[in-house]
Amino acid sequence: MSCCTELNDRFDGMAVKDIPGLHSNLEEVATDFKNWVTTFKCTNCGQIWIEQYKGKGHGDVPEVYKQK
Repeated sequence: MSCCTELNDRFDGMAVKDIPGLHSNLEEVATDFKNWVTTFKCTNCGQIWIEQYKGKGHGDVPEVYKQK
């Protein structure tokens, strides 16, 4: 069983750095600065995670989810 299988598939309103048990296991593999999307890979199990920001109201709201 991998470490990421124990976590939710999606975290709305949270950035990677705000998710306990996840942020310390991820390494950044790509960043699309134009679209505000960063791709991470778990150093333990290899799961790919996507962090992106969506414009909502007067600001940008993060969302983090597993890539299927």
